[in-house]
Amino acid sequence: MFLIFGGECFYANGGAKDLIETHEDKSCAIQIAVELIGQEAITYKVKEEDLEWDEDRHCDIEWVQVFDTEMCEVIYKNDVEPYGCEDGILGIK
Repeated sequence: MFLIFGGECFYANGGAKDLIETHEDKSCAIQIAVELIGQEAITYKVKEEDLEWDEDRHCDIEWVQVFDTEMCEVIYKNDVEPYGCEDGILGIK
C-alpha cells in the first residue's frame, strides 16, 4: 500500500491528516502525487461537513510525499517540504 500525502507549506509539519489518498500500485501512486502538485485537493484534515460553510478548506498542493507502508519509507517527494520539516523530523529517513 502506498499513502499519498500533500498540502500547503504554511502550516507546521505534515502528518496523518495530510493524507489525500492511497493506492496499491507504486508507479500509479507516484504519478498521482506528481499530478497533484499545483492542484486543489481535500486532505483528511478537512471534515466534509466543513466544506458546506467554508469552500476555502480545499488546499493548493505545494508539497507531496508517497509513503510505502511495507518498506516504511518515503519513496517519493517533490523539492518542496512542509513548513518547518527537516530530514528525519518525522522519524523517516
